[in-house]
Amino acid sequence: MSKKVTVLGFYGKKNTGDEAYKLAFPLIFPNFDFHFTDKLENVHDYVFLGGGNVLQSYFINQLSSINIPKYAMSVNAHAKDVAKYSHIFEKMFIRNMCEGVKQVPDYTFVLSPDRQNGKNLIRNIFQSQKADLYSRVIVVVMNAYVCSDHASLARDHINFDKVCYDLAKIMDTTSASFLFLPFGNGFPHNDRIANSFLYSKCKFWNKNAILYDEITVLDTLDIMAACNMSIGTRLHSAIFSCIGGTPFIDIGHHDKSKLFLETINKDWGINYWHFNSDKTKALIDDFLVNEDSYREELLKIAARNKDELTTLQLEIL
Repeated sequence: MSKKVTVLGFYGKKNTGDEAYKLAFPLIFPNFDFHFTDKLENVHDYVFLGGGNVLQSYFINQLSSINIPKYAMSVNAHAKDVAKYSHIFEKMFIRNMCEGVKQVPDYTFVLSPDRQNGKNLIRNIFQSQKADLYSRVIVVVMNAYVCSDHASLARDHINFDKVCYDLAKIMDTTSASFLFLPFGNGFPHNDRIANSFLYSKCKFWNKNAILYDEITVLDTLDIMAACNMSIGTRLHSAIFSCIGGTPFIDIGHHDKSKLFLETINKDWGINYWHFNSDKTKALIDDFLVNEDSYREELLKIAARNKDELTTLQLEIL
């Protein structure tokens, strides 16, 4: 009989990155039966905390009274987090580089994209919106958490506007079509809102398309693999790009994106709060000219990460 595992994390929130773990965990641990939840009500043989940025009091407090084996899986952690929480878990598997603890790739690296399906999806999206599809396509993912709201400070409103206007200018002067893709599909933090704001700032909007429909995790991964490059403000837009061999720019507003770039040794990050238009444009030009070499390099990284994850089950039990 297979072991039953409760996986605790940000599940059921229509977040593509988190929902991808529902596909990844069974591939890494095929002999386990998984139940995913954001609130512990019934527990099974084991509890996995993860993946994602889940070393938070909301989840840790739920684990404190559970007397069964617990593992932290594919989580972000700093040394202080390991010192504070390691006694709770049998083992901690950290997706960023951190001394004194096992570092493994993000679990979603076990997923496999279908690039041809992604190309078909892109073509269908542009056709349905009667938008001009150029020979090169750049996917854009704007995280709704950077979109200003009623609780934002004045600086937040100003910075969001500035980033959007700067990006729109770059997009208008780049010979490519742009596809706005949401990774957060729930409310109130829905990426369609942030994507729409940037989309509306583009002068040459007729060469761009924006996706409002909800699509599956795998279709999202396929699109990321099929485009020529991506610009994103979500961690898994960068990870999905890497899996698909697609060069990417990460506009970082959270340290988890910076930590991921460190694991693949790439200086492809742009600070959201100090947005650098010149570096962004230079990276875009470089990626579009040298796409094949970058794609080959990223696919090798993705393959190594996937191979490492296939042996992970041996370290459990």
